[in-house]
Amino acid sequence: MIRLFITLLALSVSNISFAQICEGRMFVRYDQVSIRKTDHYWLVPVDIQLIERNSKCLQGRAVIELDNSRGLEFRSQAQSMLGLISDVNGREIGERFGQDLLLEFYNRETFRFWIKFNKASIARAGTYTGNLTLKYGESFTRIERESISFDISPYVSVSFLGTDNGRLNLGTLSTGLTRQTSILFDSNTDFRLKIKSQKGALVHRSDPNFEIPYSVYFGDKLVNFSNFERFFNYQESAVRESTLKFKIGDVTGARAGDYSDVLTVTISVAP
Repeated sequence: MIRLFITLLALSVSNISFAQICEGRMFVRYDQVSIRKTDHYWLVPVDIQLIERNSKCLQGRAVIELDNSRGLEFRSQAQSMLGLISDVNGREIGERFGQDLLLEFYNRETFRFWIKFNKASIARAGTYTGNLTLKYGESFTRIERESISFDISPYVSVSFLGTDNGRLNLGTLSTGLTRQTSILFDSNTDFRLKIKSQKGALVHRSDPNFEIPYSVYFGDKLVNFSNFERFFNYQESAVRESTLKFKIGDVTGARAGDYSDVLTVTISVAP
């Protein structure tokens, strides 16, 4: 009886001494330097790395907590943008795991996935930040968190339709003649527009003593040649169109020949 008791005790101690504890750990880090940008979407790379001993016991599986039914929410002030878990080609990956997403990467010490932003190319400029929560281990009870942020730089551009490298030919001038051209703005932020005339009139190219008065309208607003300024708020559509209309004044007594003026349109990002 005593001998049997001792034998059982020895077996129990032996089982405990050979049990393996999973000491592996997963780290998650994002690579802001390697962000991929296309005309249609951006891709932010994120790496999951297995470290320390016995990392194979983690089974190469992890769960990403989703902020909504599809992806991760990133915010910049009042703006928000959805990020989708994808591969390097922008294809969504992973399997639904309840409200979250399951990733499998067997036999890898490092696994890279990408967060895809379909609206990054038209999103408002700013620093966008979101939180990534990774769950792993037995029953996915171990947690690793990473704050991810990236910048969308402000830009603004302007182009004129119906011009030849910025030169607009008004044709033969007559009193009251009107002409117009379209002006396109492309911007992902607030911006300011200024219009200024170099001469304040159409001046004869050979004899500057002869001038023809003219007016310019930006949309329906008369342009003050010495001080005209408009402020534009950001719009998600990015590209917007306005018109510049030119109206010729009295040409009575004007000398025959070519007349010209230079309008400077200045576009700047609003602080």
